[in-house]
Amino acid sequence: MSVLIKEILSQQKDYAPTLKHNENLLCILEGELLKFIESHLKEEFSEKSFKNIQPRIAPINFLKRIIDKTSKIYQQNPQRVIVDGTDQDQELLDWYVKSMRLNSKLNTGNEYFNTFKTNLNQVYLDDMKPKVRPIANDRFFLYSTNMIDRTVPTEVLLPFGQDMRKDARGNDVKVDLFKLYSDDQILIVDDAGDVISNPENPEGINPFGSLNGLFMYVNRSTNFLLPPMDSDTMRMTVLIPVLLSDLNYAVKYQAFSILYGIDVDDENLAKSPDAFWMFKTDPGDDKKPELGQIKPQVDITDVIQLITTELSMWLNSRNIRPGSVSDLSAENMISGISKLVDEMDTSDERQKQAELYSSAEEDWWSGLMHNVHPYWVSQNSIEMSQLFSPNARVEVTFPEQLPMLRRGQIVNDLKTEVEAGFISRESAMKKLNPEWTEKRLNQELASIENPITLEVEPDATPDPIIEDDDGGATASIN
Repeated sequence: MSVLIKEILSQQKDYAPTLKHNENLLCILEGELLKFIESHLKEEFSEKSFKNIQPRIAPINFLKRIIDKTSKIYQQNPQRVIVDGTDQDQELLDWYVKSMRLNSKLNTGNEYFNTFKTNLNQVYLDDMKPKVRPIANDRFFLYSTNMIDRTVPTEVLLPFGQDMRKDARGNDVKVDLFKLYSDDQILIVDDAGDVISNPENPEGINPFGSLNGLFMYVNRSTNFLLPPMDSDTMRMTVLIPVLLSDLNYAVKYQAFSILYGIDVDDENLAKSPDAFWMFKTDPGDDKKPELGQIKPQVDITDVIQLITTELSMWLNSRNIRPGSVSDLSAENMISGISKLVDEMDTSDERQKQAELYSSAEEDWWSGLMHNVHPYWVSQNSIEMSQLFSPNARVEVTFPEQLPMLRRGQIVNDLKTEVEAGFISRESAMKKLNPEWTEKRLNQELASIENPITLEVEPDATPDPIIEDDDGGATASIN
């Protein structure tokens, strides 16, 4: 095992550039884009020019908007139904979903998936209740010894803080610690590969007997356990606001003309509004002094069209159909680019994600129900002592991922289809409310067929208002 630990740590060190790249993308997702744009511009401009463009940098975070638009599959709650089980199994399953706030947590995990192409989620207990946490992609490493499918992780390495040690000279040094999970063991190791004694688990045994149930891993790649980082995500996220900042910089100087003079005595000339350039002709030339003006010109519309084209091509490369934009000009630049992003169609991409997450969830629930939960019950560490039926499994169904439309538009379209006889009212209600269970749907249909009429008694005659001697109003008391 010690040889394998050293091999895992060695590969984790080689993976460090990707972890750093992921850390930078996480900073951008959290809103810290400006420093990356400034770093990019510092490499292209002189120090003096950078100081001029710095106040006009446009840190517009397109990545955050794109990730928000593509990470919607858990915002319409999927149905999780017990198969080959009992009503009590379903109640226990629903308790798990509620206690873990599962849809909210996996929505965050789905955002990581759309940023990094993978998503790792971990189950744990807190105050005798099950919880789940999406692990950010800058702080985990996976390894596989699976000879059949190398995209299935067999070891999970997570950071576990630091330890202070003495080096050979007696100096204090920090040593990184990691927690290494496998089907058989859970160990604490240092960055040299040495196993650290753990009083809570001295033998380093995995009491659950499997990684399945402890972790849920979703991977876009069919070839790599940890896919290579995209070359476009970071670059395009920074490049688009850089181009907008370039445009702001150009517009700044387009607003001012540059005056120039030939053979002019400039001692009494005010150099305004921005600059005055002096030229001298050859002393022997017989020429009169001359004043002129240079007006910088930038084709703003062409630059905007370039930005829009590059943004559209980038979205298409991510399986996203951008919204339609035409006749962009300086006047409608912001609204046009905003429309392109707001109206992009992510339904195809979200449908693929729903299929991946459905399969990953079902496998994960199998391990959680039959490996993790029984151990917690045996240790009296979880509130619910009930066990799942031995053959019970979970079937996860996501609503059909439709293009993002306003509810009113969907209602009108479905109404037209029902009136034309293309679909039934029941089918229309399912499409309008995909998160409803069959029970809820039947209840609503029954309420529509047999509406409850409330009989309201007429209001009692109010007491007469009598004016008092001071002109005020008081209610009579019977």
